[in-house]
Amino acid sequence: MLDPLGSVEKGVKNVLYYYSVYIQLYKWNLYIFKKTRVSAKCLQCSYYW
Repeated sequence: MLDPLGSVEKGVKNVLYYYSVYIQLYKWNLYIFKKTRVSAKCLQCSYYW
């Protein structure tokens, strides 16, 4: 027999886990973006000129 409640609980836990990982990656990307935004602008300038 399938255990619908158990699988739902597992699914919810998986979603929450992936969501927390996604949040961490998002924060990390924002941090890196802020750090590298200046150098990215410099790269753009050298690219355009």
